[in-house]
Amino acid sequence: MNHLFFDHNSTTPLCLESIQTIQDSVHLFGNPSSTHCFGYSVKEKLKEAKGELSLLLGSTPDHFLFTSGGTESNNLVINSVLSSASKKQPIHVITSCIEHPSVLKPIEAFLGRGVDVTYLPVNSQGRICIDDLKKSIRSNTTLITIMMANNEIGSIQPIQDIAQVARDHRIFCHTDAVQAIGKLDVSIDSLGVDSMSISGHKFYGPKGIGVLYLRNPLSITPLIHGGGQEQDIRSGTENTLGILGISAATNRLNQTLDADINHYLTLKSHFIRRVRQDIPSIVFNGMSDSCDHQKTLANTVSLRFDRIRGEALTSILSDSFNIAISNGSACSSNSAKISHVLTSIGLSDHHAKSSLRISFGISNTINDVNQLVDQLSVCSQMLEKMSVV
Repeated sequence: MNHLFFDHNSTTPLCLESIQTIQDSVHLFGNPSSTHCFGYSVKEKLKEAKGELSLLLGSTPDHFLFTSGGTESNNLVINSVLSSASKKQPIHVITSCIEHPSVLKPIEAFLGRGVDVTYLPVNSQGRICIDDLKKSIRSNTTLITIMMANNEIGSIQPIQDIAQVARDHRIFCHTDAVQAIGKLDVSIDSLGVDSMSISGHKFYGPKGIGVLYLRNPLSITPLIHGGGQEQDIRSGTENTLGILGISAATNRLNQTLDADINHYLTLKSHFIRRVRQDIPSIVFNGMSDSCDHQKTLANTVSLRFDRIRGEALTSILSDSFNIAISNGSACSSNSAKISHVLTSIGLSDHHAKSSLRISFGISNTINDVNQLVDQLSVCSQMLEKMSVV
């Protein structure tokens, strides 16, 4: 039986370009900081990798730093900006109530240490209101950090407008773009943010490698001290194979981004049509009837069966039919925890527990989608008869 993977927001398989590049580069063992030919050759490869990022995202290579992933990138920015807080001179942070834990947790670590935070609410589609943002700004607001696209429901935030508000008030603006890269056409210079986090394994690159964009690298205090690599902001010998792998994945996106997005839209539209036709009991979360693809990621669908626990359905699909879907974020060690994203858009605890996330990838086909819908129909009917609630 074929294995069907519909959980690409949790991770993606390595693309062929990344695999080939890593295999071809295992002999490049030199340290990029070494002043001899073995080091020079690797250093040049790292420069080329930042060049690929520049082509995809805009800006110039010296604004990109390599990290271990999106979590480190988010922590680096938040810890740096908030580390100046004190009880005598408290500072204020604005974020949203549906951020990833790698944003929420480091902010929480500063509560009671001179930092106050406003969590902006979202509407039923998972988007903040710009007026709410403007009303939340205080004289001591130091950081605005809003994710570009949500990992559970795919909602896309108006980052350009958010960044403009931040600039008008001279506030540092960060965005977690981990879920956006490879699914949106992102131009950093047009967005106007001060920093942005990226993770390689979300767009067919390796795990353990990420990128942090900084408009002004001098504005950030290092989290890791040492040999002064990455402009003395992120010390440590560079992860050469990881960087070359993410470079290859980035190069691929430079050539295929539009085609990838159109492919996701085709799969998503077909899935929604089939579900509405064959499984009318399904309710879509965070999506209006018009299914506005300008406001939701092209590859992401959140849905629920109100009489079935989501984890029961994901388990039977995986164990019996080799179909992988998700009942929420893959980034929490507590699988029983109710999704803060789903409750924030107005779902009850029961409905949140009944929800599933489906995220399409480049290798999925229409036939795969048809098999998914067929098994969703069969398994949901079986579980409803068993009264799994």
